[in-house]
Amino acid sequence: GGDLHLLRRTGLLAPALALLLARRARLAFVSDELRRLARAASPARWRERFDELSIVQPMGVDLAEFGAPPAASPHPRRYLLVLARLVPIKGVDLALRAFAQLVRHDLGHDLGLGLDLVIAGDGPERAALRALAASLPCAPRVHFLGAIPTHARAAWLGHATAVLLPSRRLPDGRGEGMP
Repeated sequence: GGDLHLLRRTGLLAPALALLLARRARLAFVSDELRRLARAASPARWRERFDELSIVQPMGVDLAEFGAPPAASPHPRRYLLVLARLVPIKGVDLALRAFAQLVRHDLGHDLGLGLDLVIAGDGPERAALRALAASLPCAPRVHFLGAIPTHARAAWLGHATAVLLPSRRLPDGRGEGMP
């Protein structure tokens, strides 16, 4: 989706789509939202052809990688997992704040959830997210792993109590995931 947003910001999306559609190129988008954005930007005279030649093909998952997780969890306690690049659009700060509220509620009502928050990933927001985590009362239960190797992801995902997929809409309108 990043290339589509770049083309839109630079004013090249409509001309690029017109060129592709004139050549009857097949267009594949990873989400309905990106397809709608491209359709709206395509020249009106090409919209019917756009509908004919474009599809939504969500990013796939190799199911063979996600059989039964190993017996031993990679983390000593139950955990919620965020697996993402640490950039603003991913909304990892929202997960941190929500986790802080969950821990406060858990302790206040003696629910005994005993969850940790594990953040796997790296990126330019790492220092800011670590600082935010350190400022929250739940800091001892937040763990930053950094980037994890592909072969380790299935174990982390398989043992997670839940996987959190926060995201936010950026000022330029760009977003990821479902609202």
